[in-house]
Amino acid sequence: MSGRHTMPPAGRRKAAAAAAENSESASPEPETVEESIAEEPAAAVESADAESVVEESVDAAAEADEVEADETDAEADETEAEETAEEPAEPEPSRARSRVSLPVVLGALALVLALTCGVLRWLTVSEDQSATARDEAVQAAKEITAQMLSYETETVDQQLSAARDRMTGDFLGTYTAMINEVIPAAHAQQIAAVAEVLRAGTVSVKPGSVEMVLFVNQSVQVGNHMPQKTPSVARATLVKEGDRWLMSEYEPVPL
Repeated sequence: MSGRHTMPPAGRRKAAAAAAENSESASPEPETVEESIAEEPAAAVESADAESVVEESVDAAAEADEVEADETDAEADETEAEETAEEPAEPEPSRARSRVSLPVVLGALALVLALTCGVLRWLTVSEDQSATARDEAVQAAKEITAQMLSYETETVDQQLSAARDRMTGDFLGTYTAMINEVIPAAHAQQIAAVAEVLRAGTVSVKPGSVEMVLFVNQSVQVGNHMPQKTPSVARATLVKEGDRWLMSEYEPVPL
């Protein structure tokens, strides 16, 4: 018998069974590691996919905003284009044309100013002349009226005849016929008269002719009686012959 210890068969079987159990209990650990390793890439993939989806959503939203902004700009451009098309195009004046037009405009303005000044001067002169004619005619009418209606008994012939020198037209003949009756009556009845024009108002003023209304007061004395005052209104017309104003019409107006 040798010195090495030999295990009996029954013992060897038990040892083998124990070893097998030990190996089975130890083998599941690698599977768990493998499962954890396998799960980690899957989670990473899922995270990457989620990030990709988020990025795609952001990109899609940005693209939608850009499309909407482009559409808004396009609509604004179309609206502006339509408004521009509706408005008539204003031709741009050329510099050469403006250079040529400026002297023409200035010349036209100068002509207008000259004409305006001329018209104003003419109107001023005409007004001055009309005022002068009116004043001269009114003064002449006062003098002529007082002269032809005033007389003394002793000098009636000379006075009334002298008044004829300041009359013209048909009125000269009418007045001559009147004084041919007044002069004999003044001598026979010792009649004397004094007349004055209280007021005079012009009706119309024309070149060389002035029409007016005269308010006359005449005092007539017969013999030794008290003078009798007689007011009257007459329409008179004076015309200018040469440098003199002559009475061409004198017509009493009924009161």
